[in-house]
Amino acid sequence: MGCRSLLRQPRYACTRCAQTLESAELVCGRCQQQSISFDKTYAACIYEHPTDRWVQALKFNGQLSYARLMACCLQSQLQQFNCDIPLVPVPLHSRRYRQRGYNQAHEIARELSLACGHMVMDQVLERTRDTAMQSELSGKKRHSNVRNAFRANTTIAAKRVLLVDDVMTTGHTLRACADVLKRAGVEKVDAMVFARA
Repeated sequence: MGCRSLLRQPRYACTRCAQTLESAELVCGRCQQQSISFDKTYAACIYEHPTDRWVQALKFNGQLSYARLMACCLQSQLQQFNCDIPLVPVPLHSRRYRQRGYNQAHEIARELSLACGHMVMDQVLERTRDTAMQSELSGKKRHSNVRNAFRANTTIAAKRVLLVDDVMTTGHTLRACADVLKRAGVEKVDAMVFARA
């Protein structure tokens, strides 16, 4: 696919949060200092032009074909995992879902499932608070914005899951989801995102 040539990946990245690093350290200083609930992050690319436009087109303009493109860019990383590891998309609040008509994380997970055979578990996590959009908040406010914003609807039998989203910026949303999943019985949560800011 020609558009893959537009994707840029960092030479070095933190194995926990996929943050770009200057050298081949395994874990960035932030991850060493903080408790992070997800175990590893897989990202197809750096969030920059033109991939930022792809994300905006999917998230806000209803251009669902970009979900297939993003899933295609993630397939090689997903193929490292056994097909029995389910995909858990980061949920939207019901009000925002009604406004948008779809959840971009679910659309990416659905396309990954069609391509690679992993089950999508889209009912296990629920966003219980209609939080402000993370992209509109400073880093400090993002943490409090998603604190206690998610819950598990059931005990989860899977011991390992892949938490799917379109973009990871500070990681607070993914961390909040991973916290809930681990309290619900999941032992290992890896994050899989199209782009890492």
